[in-house]
Amino acid sequence: MDNNFEETMRKHETEINRYLKDKKKALPCDFAKNKSADPNFKPLAIERRHSFTLPTSPQEVFALLSPANGNHWVKATPKYIFGSNENLDGAMYQTRDNAWMTVGDYSSQSMSMNNIYFIADTEFMFERVQCKVGKNGGTLVNVIWRVAGISEESNQAVQGFFDQNWDARMQRLEDTYRTRLSRKE
Repeated sequence: MDNNFEETMRKHETEINRYLKDKKKALPCDFAKNKSADPNFKPLAIERRHSFTLPTSPQEVFALLSPANGNHWVKATPKYIFGSNENLDGAMYQTRDNAWMTVGDYSSQSMSMNNIYFIADTEFMFERVQCKVGKNGGTLVNVIWRVAGISEESNQAVQGFFDQNWDARMQRLEDTYRTRLSRKE
């Protein structure tokens, strides 16, 4: 998965840069270069995993997790650079002025997707989501996050994000999905 992850990151960063260059906007790699001018800078990279079960079908949960239904981290409506709510594999969109996301390996058949986020001045984040039938019914949601800082300051922010109240953050995430599912009924 590591080689795939690095290859996917390079591919999507190139696509984001090409789009932004055409639009005469700052490039994500420029943000990173400006932030990490120190040749000795080492980005902090952290990986965390979390699983939880929701009381409905995998298809319903997977649809809830797609960009079309709102992003659970940044709470923003996607502005598609390419792709659409109907064509998510390889879709790229902007969630706010300094944040971009690319969806890769989106499969409604296997109910899995990879998301790559770039948040200027902060981090790169890879998220792997997979939904499957739980042992006792419902849907088991497995999520993997890999986050890398792009400066000393953002390394500290990344470390803080994962260290401070991680369990409480994951509980809020689960509660958010349960609330969204209950509103759909």
